[in-house]
Amino acid sequence: MADVPLSTFEPNPTSGLHEFTSPAFLRALGSDAPNAVLRAVLACMNKSPQRSSAWFESRRSVVITGSRLSGMLFLDSAQELISWRKELLGLKAREPFDALALERIEFGRQYEDLATVATRHVMASAGMPIDIYEAGFTRHPVTGLTGASPDGVVMWKQEHNRPPRSSPSGVMNFELKCSTKATGAHTSVPYYYLGQLMFEMRHLSAASGETVAQTVFSSWSVKNHKVWLVQFSEAFWGQLWMAVVELILLDTTDAHEVSRLVERLGRLREACTKFSGTASLCTPLHPRGGWPAWGVPKDIKLPGQSVA
Repeated sequence: MADVPLSTFEPNPTSGLHEFTSPAFLRALGSDAPNAVLRAVLACMNKSPQRSSAWFESRRSVVITGSRLSGMLFLDSAQELISWRKELLGLKAREPFDALALERIEFGRQYEDLATVATRHVMASAGMPIDIYEAGFTRHPVTGLTGASPDGVVMWKQEHNRPPRSSPSGVMNFELKCSTKATGAHTSVPYYYLGQLMFEMRHLSAASGETVAQTVFSSWSVKNHKVWLVQFSEAFWGQLWMAVVELILLDTTDAHEVSRLVERLGRLREACTKFSGTASLCTPLHPRGGWPAWGVPKDIKLPGQSVA
């Protein structure tokens, strides 16, 4: 995440984005930092910028990361499960992305900074001011074999207007998705991202020794912008973690064991879908239909489309 000031896009704002080397980030890490929880969470992360060579090196020995969990929810057969597991463990080369998928990935990278600024803008305009700090890779301190790279760490600045069940510290996880659909932002928190969000919150909590139990999930698009507050769930985490452990330790020569895991993943997918549709667990912070898109360049090109 770049330390992009809101002044790049609108007059007379204050920046809410703080990269690793920014004065605000360094103050939050200082011995006299005003928020001890924020300090612990920021201190627990690897400070290499995401997608840098040092960042990739920090992830090298990790078996599974939060971003890989989405694929686990699309495995409907023993054959798919065994093939995906081989890719995960480096026993088989990963299938290359097609041209459209690569274009979507590049779109997300290109507009990540702008969409992050837009998140801070729309929330501030709705009376929910937040700061967003850059996040690096966070390895689980016990297993050492799992890790997560959130898109940021949120500091919800005003205590009086924090949503119900929010942490007293105001410190939350941040995850951003740039929708590539002309129809707009996601209609709900996609079920296949919930594993990633749980992974990020759990790893930040385990590595920092503090509780990070909410995620600000932002869906930015060329049409509208939506934000949800996603709650951490111990019960849901237990179900997810058990599936991950079974996946890593799976005896692929035992057809019954493989079939049983396929069934477990199906139940996990159902749990994710139910979780996503529960307003108390995935609470919309946006008005009905979302906020109008803000900061979108007039010449923006969606993947698979030509400029009008």
